[in-house]
Amino acid sequence: MNKTAIEHSRAFLLFVVTALLFLWPLSFQIFTFKNDALTYYYPVRTLISDALNHGELPLWTPYINMGYPLHADFQSGAWNPFVWLFSYATGYPLVAMHYECIFYFCLAGMGMYLLAREYGAEIRIALLAGLAYQFSGFMLDSIQFFTCISSACWIPYIFLYFRKTLNENYLKNPALLSLFLALLLLCGYPAFLIITFYLLLFYLIIFIWYNRKQNTGWGIKVSQLGLSLFLFLLLTAPAILSYYYHLPFINRGSSQSLEVVQQNSMNPATVISLLFPFSSLAPNSFLDSELLMRTIYIGILPLCLLFSIWRQPKCEGRKKGLFYLSLAVLMLFFAFGKYFFLRKLAFEILPGMDMFRHPGLFRLFFIFFCLVAITRAFPHVATGISDIKKQGLAFFVIATLLWSFGLFLRISGKAAYIPFDTSFFNAAGFWQRIFFEALFVAGFSLLLVFIPKQSVSKYVIALVIMDLFISTQIHQVVTGVGAKPYQQIVASLNRNKILFPLPDQSSVAENSKGSTDSLFEAGSRMPFRKLVGRNDYFITPGNLLMQDSFYQSVLRDSLFKRPLISLFNNHSQVKITYMGANKIEGSFFSSNTDSLLLLQNNYPGWKAYIDGKETRISTSAICFMAVPVNTGNHTFQFIYSPSYLRWAIWLPLAGLLLIIIFWKLSRVQSEKLQMEI
Repeated sequence: MNKTAIEHSRAFLLFVVTALLFLWPLSFQIFTFKNDALTYYYPVRTLISDALNHGELPLWTPYINMGYPLHADFQSGAWNPFVWLFSYATGYPLVAMHYECIFYFCLAGMGMYLLAREYGAEIRIALLAGLAYQFSGFMLDSIQFFTCISSACWIPYIFLYFRKTLNENYLKNPALLSLFLALLLLCGYPAFLIITFYLLLFYLIIFIWYNRKQNTGWGIKVSQLGLSLFLFLLLTAPAILSYYYHLPFINRGSSQSLEVVQQNSMNPATVISLLFPFSSLAPNSFLDSELLMRTIYIGILPLCLLFSIWRQPKCEGRKKGLFYLSLAVLMLFFAFGKYFFLRKLAFEILPGMDMFRHPGLFRLFFIFFCLVAITRAFPHVATGISDIKKQGLAFFVIATLLWSFGLFLRISGKAAYIPFDTSFFNAAGFWQRIFFEALFVAGFSLLLVFIPKQSVSKYVIALVIMDLFISTQIHQVVTGVGAKPYQQIVASLNRNKILFPLPDQSSVAENSKGSTDSLFEAGSRMPFRKLVGRNDYFITPGNLLMQDSFYQSVLRDSLFKRPLISLFNNHSQVKITYMGANKIEGSFFSSNTDSLLLLQNNYPGWKAYIDGKETRISTSAICFMAVPVNTGNHTFQFIYSPSYLRWAIWLPLAGLLLIIIFWKLSRVQSEKLQMEI
């Protein structure tokens, strides 16, 4: 291994060790996730795992809302290759979800580190940026939102290889750019792909302007970007086609109103999370906003460096630092959503900006560009440490003043005393939290003031780790990690170990009894029980419109008295002999001409066979499937297999093969250049 590879390996080891230690409730299976992680992401992942380990593609599930196309859901993870790997390797128990989360945290830190190194930052600054990104306020806010943390994971790699594609002529760069863009689509939340597209377009425009008078081989660059787009389409073809054909069937498949788009804006008051992240999560009216769309913490020492950019002497580093800092502030204004005009302006003039909610998501890019600004302004630790004492003193004064005011409120009785125990993390208001948190901020800031500059430079990573470790322990309890022991939650979920148990003649209503989790640990128990039923819990982000119409109709109670599959006009039993993710088959006897009714949503891609002959499926009772049958004994098959996937499923393999080929060609090209030198 060469020196660079050894440095990168040591850095990655640091990110792995810190992730395991910082997120110890997950890594050691002491506690587990809460809210969306347990009520949506985990049950859907178990269904994907069951399908894969049953020898099927995870296209359909019969256990969510009377049948749902997992492959067409943007957030299900059905096309996420790492969900597949964890599923094949482990069967996806709850602990697998813990380590999938930790995996994203590790790669997020490593990606930011590699990007900083690409910008010329020395190892300590690159490690600082990686750790600050890995345990930033956004990452800790998003622990329960797997599409958000996986999106944050891939974004540094996208900017890294986009930059390399524009500056180098190696085929591996556009190939890897396409790979990470594909991972952003397949693993992440769609909004991040849209935002990233516009940022890359802006980057390209700036690059063209900056190099407009230079002969930089524009033809090669255009062809490389075209190659990257081509490979991206190959890698994502099954997912893109699935999403495209799915849009007309869900209520989020078209443009949204401005009111919807601005939901979950970041309240400008929560900017205090730069210094007081725990206090910004308090349930106070002046902080009123979605709890998980508030914090932008990057650590006290990185924040000192960020403020020091303004005071740096005029030089190229300061100029680049201020440019990226300006981009960061712009992203923050977008995150403000309804509190500022930029999100509304983007909604009105930019295509795609009317398709997603949560303006608070933009704060990830604020954090990202803040850290890029630091690496551009201070490529060496020595250049950034010179002004850090002044910033530390300023933060000490701010923290001390706020702590003193909090003490005054406590003494005067205007801020009630809350004991520092488990209830404190949810019950404490802003001033109770400030009274606690300001002590740490003041102490850490004072340490930066009095510690010798040489020691700060030498122990910069240790200082950052200490700061981020404490903030993570306080933060994750509020935003992502539940209070109940891991084993208790596993027992409560009580996941059926049989991949696809054969349904009996129980009615949908009987299957649905007791399926709603009153403690809100699992939301709906249906995916864990593996019974076909329905309850009021809204488990998918984009539920089928046809199913919503049925569920609100007068037909619901009478239809739910039937089993999964039955003859419409008589009560002869239908025997199911096989049940899978995408196929149901069995036999029945009909005493007269009738219809075979399957209580699964009639979604495009289903085919029915009676006695081996394809039979036309008609829609019955608003959304379900029915086929005509004649008198006598018959066999039946219902198979879900969208026609476009029969050929599109092979395209990602072709894309991966081309990426490997381009990687090898780039290595040969690099070796030839070294030999010439």
